[in-house]
Amino acid sequence: MLGTVTEPTALRGAAGVVVKGTLAFVAASGVARVVSLDVRVEATPAVISSVRLSAASTVALHGDNHLNVGSGPGNRVTVLSYTPSGVLMKTGSVKDGRLQV
Repeated sequence: MLGTVTEPTALRGAAGVVVKGTLAFVAASGVARVVSLDVRVEATPAVISSVRLSAASTVALHGDNHLNVGSGPGNRVTVLSYTPSGVLMKTGSVKDGRLQV
């Protein structure tokens, strides 16, 4: 183990993670949110920001400063943007039964 987060409930049910530089983004299905972490110091990662969604089970990088978040069985895809410091903002969302996430 490299380190722990001081707010472990923010990451309950972590289902997906991506890392870009010194930022990590976690889809936490147990609390239906996406959380950004500062991972510059591996022993003490710190929560920067979070966005509550109706569900969050997968997360993927998209472009320079966007994330695609899937909701699993909810057939919803949400796009989040983030600042260089890791602050998350919801950009848009679509729900469609034809989506397979």
